[in-house]
Amino acid sequence: MDHPLGCQYSRAGRPGETMWFLIVNTRKKGCPAYIAGKTWGGIYRAEGSKM
Repeated sequence: MDHPLGCQYSRAGRPGETMWFLIVNTRKKGCPAYIAGKTWGGIYRAEGSKM
């Protein structure tokens, strides 16, 4: 998945979850470390910490 700022994300997560984690070599200022989609019990915020 591509972020509007140009960062790219890879899908990962436990069964039943949808998480998108930042591909480190595409990191740019302002891109979140991860983006949470469907998660178990809302243990993640919608977006991870900004870089």
